[in-house]
Amino acid sequence: MKKRILLGACILTLCLSACSSEEPDVEKDVEENVDNLLEQFEEDKIDLGITNEWDGINYTDLSTQYGETTEGFYYYGIGNNTMMYISKKAAMAMPLCTKIECIHGMDATGSYAEGEEYSYKCNAAYYNSSVIVQVYNGKLYADTEYKVDNRQALLSCELDGTEKTEVLRNLNVRIEEEREKAEQIGYQVTASSVDWCIDDDKIYVVSEAHLLKRSLNMDVLYVDIYDLKSGELIKELFYNEYETYDMIPGYIYVADDNVYLVNDMFYQDKGDTHNLVQINEETGEYLEVEFGADRDYKGYNYIEGKIIFGKNGGDVYTLDVYDNEVKVIELEESEREIGMYYGMEGDYIFLTTRQSVELEDGTKMYYTKIYDRDYNYLDTMYHSYNIVAAAGGTNVILFTGRGNDNFYYINADEIGTGNIELKAIEMYKATTETESEEQ
Repeated sequence: MKKRILLGACILTLCLSACSSEEPDVEKDVEENVDNLLEQFEEDKIDLGITNEWDGINYTDLSTQYGETTEGFYYYGIGNNTMMYISKKAAMAMPLCTKIECIHGMDATGSYAEGEEYSYKCNAAYYNSSVIVQVYNGKLYADTEYKVDNRQALLSCELDGTEKTEVLRNLNVRIEEEREKAEQIGYQVTASSVDWCIDDDKIYVVSEAHLLKRSLNMDVLYVDIYDLKSGELIKELFYNEYETYDMIPGYIYVADDNVYLVNDMFYQDKGDTHNLVQINEETGEYLEVEFGADRDYKGYNYIEGKIIFGKNGGDVYTLDVYDNEVKVIELEESEREIGMYYGMEGDYIFLTTRQSVELEDGTKMYYTKIYDRDYNYLDTMYHSYNIVAAAGGTNVILFTGRGNDNFYYINADEIGTGNIELKAIEMYKATTETESEEQ
């Protein structure tokens, strides 16, 4: 795959023209080379799967850290403040930017123009995002911080990263209000977070602020609903105060006229627990359920009405949010000792060893057990990669590497064959014409 550089093409054109007796038409030659460059870039873009094709499906059951279409995944790279795209076809990850000769990132000034608003020079550049990414009705949604006036805005763009548009001007409205209130009563807002999701042409925003005054701690939690098209506030759905020493909001999910929140709760008297909040969108009635009320319960994943969570040295559980039924996947004693990463994506539950294990032939490998949503065992995948758990996927299932931005994948149709191959996602690097010829 070749990338032609305009400057080199112009120099070559001028050299050839100098050897000719005819007067060179530099302007015409430059235009032709620009057209060739654009044509080649468009071919490369399509080869990698970066298009605006949408399959008509909103994958609302996936983790909000990854947007998905049948062609690829979208995720926010924290280390480089860049929206990344993983092509299922090419098995490559690349910045979501189709600008020619772009360095894919922010410049030294933060890439904002004069005035209140600013836009990045690179389509893939987002700053200090909450890492929430969602594909909805053929558009990609993510948030970014405006450094000029210190606000977090929700943006939409085309699936190829172009046409960035501000959807919600400020996601931090509630946090700013709480800071003003806290100053009046002698408290300080020491931590805050905002999460969001989109469903049924509405934006659901969860705002949490932690207030501190000497040894007194309190968390406040809001849920607000905005119109996706106008950005106007539709309803102030929920407000509550919690006397904890810390609370970390988790996933937000909308289904069956209810809004579901899963929060990490930390109390002085009863330790760590998890809190499920179910709020009816029409009536405002809410139900709170605590689960995993034990310091040994670590982590959870929430998808399509079920929560999966586990216990260090123990089994893995799921909680059905509709009937509060808890089911268990019992681990073998050796698995209890080494611990398991766990996750639920699409139709599958994945349990992956935290450490490599020695097989009968003496080799050391990791393995991942795969179950369906009814806890029926389907398959075991052996691999040399240290993966955490599934990050999302339908026809292609994506996995994240532990402690880095490495990604791996399997084809879903291999599950149940006893021969699942875990493959690495490559990082795309554009090459110049000279580099391609040397190779």
